[in-house]
Amino acid sequence: MTRFFRSPVALILLAMLLIGGLITANMAYQHVDLQPVDASGTGLTVDEQAYYEYVAPRLDALVEEVSATREMVEGKSRDILALTRAGTVIETLTGEIRAYGEDHGVPNRFADVHARILAASDTVTSAFDAARTALRTFNFSGMSDLVTEFGAAADEFTASQHDLESLAGS
Repeated sequence: MTRFFRSPVALILLAMLLIGGLITANMAYQHVDLQPVDASGTGLTVDEQAYYEYVAPRLDALVEEVSATREMVEGKSRDILALTRAGTVIETLTGEIRAYGEDHGVPNRFADVHARILAASDTVTSAFDAARTALRTFNFSGMSDLVTEFGAAADEFTASQHDLESLAGS
């Protein structure tokens, strides 16, 4: 065995490669189970029904993921992999909801709820970006503000979920 493989540098490099591989594998596996909703018989127009059937399952999954993440954030979890996975799932779901509105339009009935979802999405994305910066720079002075912002966004997602269901008549 060569000297290099017996040195602490080699161990550090191997550990970094292993951690990097785990993070990459974790990020690649971001499957979210979406429970389909049936909006037939609700009195919605075709466009409203299509919007609701697409957005409602994603919003349901988003509320669930944000709620679990909120518990981790408020509990000051140090599980970076779980927080990273949650951040990726949340960003994916909010991105899909945003893209649907941009690509298909948002029916007037749901315009206010959609705008609130987007505002909460922006808050969560900003909080995750600031948290990543804080971790990278070891500047944790603003973390309590981020916890508060994240909690407010989580509450807004939950309120939007209830309002969307009410508006759809389900």
